[in-house]
Amino acid sequence: MQRPDSLYSVDKAGQYRVWAPTADGFALQKVLQKPPAAPASVLLSETLRWFLGTEDARARLWDLSALPGARPLSLRRSGSWYAASASFHPRGDWLAVPRMGDGRVDFWPLRKTYPAVVDGCSAVRRALAFTPDGRWLATLCGPAVAKAIHLWPLPGSGHDAIRKLEFPQEVPLLNLAIERQGRYVFGAGWNRAAIAPLDGTSQRTFPLSESTLHYGAAVSPSGRRVATAYGFGSGDRTLRVWDVETGAVKTFPLPVSPRTAAGGQLPAGVVDNVVDAYFEDESTLYTAGEGGLRRWNLEDGTSTLVAATPGRQMRMATAPGAREAVTGLPTTGSSSSASCASIELRDLSSGAARPLPTFGDCVGGFAISVNGEIVAAGGLDGIVRVGGPSGEPHLLVGHSGMVTNVAISPDKRWVASAGEDNTLRLWPMPDLSKPPLHTLPREELIAKLHSLTNLRAVRDVSSPTGWKIEVGPFPGWKDVPTW
Repeated sequence: MQRPDSLYSVDKAGQYRVWAPTADGFALQKVLQKPPAAPASVLLSETLRWFLGTEDARARLWDLSALPGARPLSLRRSGSWYAASASFHPRGDWLAVPRMGDGRVDFWPLRKTYPAVVDGCSAVRRALAFTPDGRWLATLCGPAVAKAIHLWPLPGSGHDAIRKLEFPQEVPLLNLAIERQGRYVFGAGWNRAAIAPLDGTSQRTFPLSESTLHYGAAVSPSGRRVATAYGFGSGDRTLRVWDVETGAVKTFPLPVSPRTAAGGQLPAGVVDNVVDAYFEDESTLYTAGEGGLRRWNLEDGTSTLVAATPGRQMRMATAPGAREAVTGLPTTGSSSSASCASIELRDLSSGAARPLPTFGDCVGGFAISVNGEIVAAGGLDGIVRVGGPSGEPHLLVGHSGMVTNVAISPDKRWVASAGEDNTLRLWPMPDLSKPPLHTLPREELIAKLHSLTNLRAVRDVSSPTGWKIEVGPFPGWKDVPTW
């Protein structure tokens, strides 16, 4: 099998070897592994990006530039795939498949980057975070309580394999934060916190009080400090801040809430747990949890309540250098642990907040971009909404059930999400300069759909559904559309 500038071979194990010509013959250029779920015979595109497997009833397309282990794209058409003769465009822009018997050809556009879907992302807290250089996505996807950090290579990163940061001791993690220069990941969880350098050098663990869950995880701008705090359990209700170089720790007691005070009510707004944390600078830390948003002075251990939410648990999402945060409060019942939230954009200094109703009234995970221009929120309906704080967001549809975690890459090229359907998804950032498809006026929407395909749904009384798909004439394109 040949390409214009090279050739490739395949062995019984499904490894494709690409050979480049040299003065002395050929040199091995690349090795590609056929996906385990692919049929015995597959077609490899000349760009080395796609594997195509055709079977009697379906065809599947594996994107080798997507997240490792991602689901293939399913190609649907009304004709049979039996003995299909497929062909990739040399530049990889198109896949063409003739139909047997009717002389028609089906085309699929391959130029764009499609969302990647990976199954098996199951964990109590499906924490997500991008590395500052935009090359990796760190997750805690795995067993119910994650004991390793997985680094997924992003498209264009130059890497094609997952890296796994495992710890010498079992460190069940529930949340993570990446140091802003990309040197290490800090994780917090059950009884312990840990630092895992991204270069693979030895990890460090920090013991915490027994029988205690820690959800909040934060790294200071310089990377010299890390912090976590009591989230749930019978251990010490403290905020802990470590000096990364020396290991020295500062411990500050968390305020006591009315739920745990002996007799009577205490002033509204005090907190007794933390679910999210963020360093503004080396000595200023924000925490969100039971009772509201609190600002800490780490030099003297004092704290100020910025926004009070008595009896309700506030969640918070921030980005490095941000002066604003997206915060969420439970909207289902009165439980502070409710996963369904309404979100708002909140000024960290004053505590003033602006509601974000267009992102839904039952939000699970949410995030804000580095410069605060983009908000992403995943809902109970399985939709990830992405857009500016004002206006109508774009809709990323695919999850089933609540979307529990979302993240925006520092370069704003990607949105990552994970949810109750146990999938990890990587979405290309929508073009936020254009209006979302669902907001277009009807005639403009119909014209847009007509420009993308010549398939039409038409009435058919003889069909069980009352409809059939009809192939209309193909007039050609003056400008090739972008899907």
